[in-house]
Amino acid sequence: MANITLRQLRAFVEVCRTEKLVLASQRLHVTPSALSMLLKQLEGELGITLFERSSRKLRPTDTALHAVELAERVLANTRQLEDEVRNFQSFARGRISLAATPGLVAQLLPTPVLRFRATYPSVAVSIEDCAPDQLWSLVSSGHCDLGMGSPDVLDKDLEWDVLARDRICIICRRDHPLSAYRSLKWDVLAEHEFMTVKRESGIRRLIDQTLLKLGMNVRPTIELTYLESVLALTQAGLAIAVLPSFFVQNSMYGSELVVKPLVAPTVKRDILLLRKRGRALSTAATHFREIMLSQLAETAKRGN
Repeated sequence: MANITLRQLRAFVEVCRTEKLVLASQRLHVTPSALSMLLKQLEGELGITLFERSSRKLRPTDTALHAVELAERVLANTRQLEDEVRNFQSFARGRISLAATPGLVAQLLPTPVLRFRATYPSVAVSIEDCAPDQLWSLVSSGHCDLGMGSPDVLDKDLEWDVLARDRICIICRRDHPLSAYRSLKWDVLAEHEFMTVKRESGIRRLIDQTLLKLGMNVRPTIELTYLESVLALTQAGLAIAVLPSFFVQNSMYGSELVVKPLVAPTVKRDILLLRKRGRALSTAATHFREIMLSQLAETAKRGN
């Protein structure tokens, strides 16, 4: 059995293409003498002459012209093998790390994580469910590959994709008198007890800034840390809630609550998928980002 090497096959294919030893050697980054030796070795292994040699050219024989297609096929299969092995290795012991507030973990992550794990079951997924003020440092420090949230100020060390656009709304039970309105003005909060999240949250800062601009001296009756807690108490009938509507959509209380946009003014915010600026994502993290963006594109399309 002939002991043919990939280097010999690459030399053979390149010389067949160019018919010039010097040009082929330049493309393969070897000396002409080394390339000539590889061709002689291949001819010796096969026991045939592959080229008619002249002072300027190496002209392929009929046998060589027939064999070059097979050699190109072998090299193509070899490249495919190398790509498959690299892809397998990158996912065999891979790991991605994500940071998000608990509300976004509940709303955004289940479906993309399930999709990712179904395709790449050997990749570990680490999720940091963190407070809003911890999110940016987890991503900018490189501790987490990706982060999800709504920053008050966009950090110059971060890059981002917009996952969703949302606005501040009133959320109430279906039997509440406010449920009959299509939209509501902010001054309705002076007439009804309301709940929202605590001051550490970016959502709360948006609400407080809007009330201050409107000259409204009102405060929530109940303040909670977690969005799900606000929705649970709203469903129980303790008060209406002031929150972004996004968090109601997939909540366990979503079917029992209604969302009424607050207008005059309309207060919007973006939910972002963050990554560290200038840091190349791993193959695994890149695929997860693509899944996230694909899912939200599908969601937006269904909503149109």
